[in-house]
Amino acid sequence: MATPLDLTVLPLHRRDGIDQPNLPGVHIATPPRRTARGRGNDRLVLYVNFFGNVRVPPQQHAELLASLAESYYDKSGTVTSALKAQAESLNDFLLQRNLRGGKSGQQVTGFLTQLVIRDNVLYMAQSGPAHGFLLSPNHIDHWYDPQTAGRGLGLSRTAPVRYFQSSLEPGNLLLVTAELPKEWNDTTIKGAHGQPLASLRRRFLGQAGHELSAILVEAQAGQGQLSLVRSPAALERVAPETKAPAETPPQRPTPTPAPKPRIEPGPEQPQAQPWEPVEQTPTTPPATPPVSTPQAARPLASEPVQRSATVSSSPIEEPHEQPQFTVGQPKRGNPLAGAGLTMIEVARRFSGATGNFILGARRWLTRMLPVEEDFELPGRTMAFIAVGVPVVVITVALVVWLQIGRVRQFDQYFSSATTHTEFALTVAEGDEKRKALTDALFYLDIAEQFQKTDETAVLRDQAQEALDDLDGIRRLDFSAALTSPLSNNATITQMVASGTDLYMLNSWDGSVSRAFLTGSGYELDRNFSCNPGGYGAIIVSDLVDIAAMPRDNEEGAAIVAMDGNGNLLYCLNEDSPFAVQLVTPDSQWGQPLAMNVEEGDLYILDPLTNAVWIYFGGTSAFRDAPRFFFANQVPAMGDTIDLALNRDELYLLHSDGGMTTCQFGASVDTPTRCTDPAFFVDNRNGDTVEQMPETSFVQIVRTPPPEPSIFLLDELSNSIYHFSLRLNLIQQYRSINELPDEAVTALAISPSRSIFLALGNQVYSAQLP
Repeated sequence: MATPLDLTVLPLHRRDGIDQPNLPGVHIATPPRRTARGRGNDRLVLYVNFFGNVRVPPQQHAELLASLAESYYDKSGTVTSALKAQAESLNDFLLQRNLRGGKSGQQVTGFLTQLVIRDNVLYMAQSGPAHGFLLSPNHIDHWYDPQTAGRGLGLSRTAPVRYFQSSLEPGNLLLVTAELPKEWNDTTIKGAHGQPLASLRRRFLGQAGHELSAILVEAQAGQGQLSLVRSPAALERVAPETKAPAETPPQRPTPTPAPKPRIEPGPEQPQAQPWEPVEQTPTTPPATPPVSTPQAARPLASEPVQRSATVSSSPIEEPHEQPQFTVGQPKRGNPLAGAGLTMIEVARRFSGATGNFILGARRWLTRMLPVEEDFELPGRTMAFIAVGVPVVVITVALVVWLQIGRVRQFDQYFSSATTHTEFALTVAEGDEKRKALTDALFYLDIAEQFQKTDETAVLRDQAQEALDDLDGIRRLDFSAALTSPLSNNATITQMVASGTDLYMLNSWDGSVSRAFLTGSGYELDRNFSCNPGGYGAIIVSDLVDIAAMPRDNEEGAAIVAMDGNGNLLYCLNEDSPFAVQLVTPDSQWGQPLAMNVEEGDLYILDPLTNAVWIYFGGTSAFRDAPRFFFANQVPAMGDTIDLALNRDELYLLHSDGGMTTCQFGASVDTPTRCTDPAFFVDNRNGDTVEQMPETSFVQIVRTPPPEPSIFLLDELSNSIYHFSLRLNLIQQYRSINELPDEAVTALAISPSRSIFLALGNQVYSAQLP
């Protein structure tokens, strides 16, 4: 598999212009001896910043992060669901603290960055508008999405989380900071790759001005270690900083000549601006949006980076050329910035008109009154005019400004989306078409922040359908399957679907629930029992996996469940469950993780002992000693998270999304042979790859004949990838309807080709074509 990586975490801390040896709020952790399912290969880095008028002591930093790390390894399920749970835990703590201090005005907000490294895959979860820079030899990825990552933790009952994922290679660097120093520029980040840590520390701190709070993570080939640099003096023993080669300043993009059509980007997408973290105020855009070709990149860094906590009234400096960073997610600035006349300008014009009106009215009243009487407005009237008129003027100005600005912004963004869509439909398949469609949806998202119309809906459908065709995506009509979801703290991690029944494993308490089909959906069976506990002399612990039993089996069970100690629990629809203790393998149990029943035989995956065991069914009913699946060739299974069977063929899913396939051999003449790694064939571009790009597969399901296939659940995009048995990509399925904003946790497909997706405590279903 991939080369093991050693990770070094270097804190960077400067306060009041003085470099600090330590940075509160940084914590690293490696898996303890016993972890929840799926956590055994995860290395964890936590980094938190607190903002507000309440000081959080360093000791409390350490206690909070240590508690979060401990609960992470106790949380089963997907990486994203575990990271989400930690963000919610810290959010609840800060929110309760803020509510208690509300009367005194004491408030604190947390910016939390969570890093999980599983083998050579990096997962990052941001809560709060922090910045992440992934530095590779040839490009820089800027991970920054303040709209999705939210304002931070402790401000509402919902914890905002934005996820990023990337593969790691030896030499890669990850820089994370809650606030970009305004002194940093493009050269601060560019050229950092390949420098020793001591040089990078001097580089980033030396150009940070008076304040910096950041961490730098370096990946190098090694043995999978994770370390935290606690003494900067240790770094100074390395070789002096090597000067990076001089870089050619980036050039302004040359407009593409006719006849290729030109596309208008949104009004807040300047052609070239400095990559400088300046603080900006709303500016007035030109009457016509700037024009560029559709090939022009739209990197996040093309916009001035804003500080997350303050807004300055100073003007923006004259723009210079800037580096082009590869962006994981487009950054969205203030949509009202630069919308026509500023409010102050409108108010000034209204104020002048109102003053002229009052002066004219006074002169007219003077002429209308008798000559011998001097006209003088009462003091109260003058006071009312002095106070009331400005309020009215500002209110009217604000209403006019907002209305004019919103209409103008909507028109400009909708026009850009229309132009990009029309251009995409005129070009052949390829990256140019994909980028135009992606840009069209980007501008539509912003336009619909101002107004949603039938025209935006039609254009969105047109652009999304064209983009789906490029990506091989088919949209299914998913809807809630359960008439009432499971309890709020439930997380469904495994499912089994029969013709009319749905069985769901809840990882929160290790129990299984049953739902049966009715005219209004699947209704929970309150009488069904399939729970951990004592069954005679057998103690069944939390259940970790479930599988459907063949019809007319000797036990009369609908499903069989397994706990983490190799005990089986047979669960019946109309009767009480009963437990059976399997014959222990010769090598003893390590940590049984997953199982499958194929043609009446039971297969159990135990990654800790690097084994798959077969318990034959038939008359023995899994009562005999198991047989080791492999022969002389035994693949590495320490990072395996799931398995599937197609008769004698075994599919092993690894945590990095890779696959191993093995053909069982029943005799010495035909031993078991494995393909490790097995390659996917991406029919969208003809590539043959070990891992599908931009995916995080967490579960594998095999459907039976007449059309046997492999389905893989992707938690990053909440989609299902459909492969042939030879791992050729057939289709990708996603929901046509908007699903809850959380990661999918389980997948099941019924014999009638109904597909079920679990998100938290609810299940959504659709019909496969």
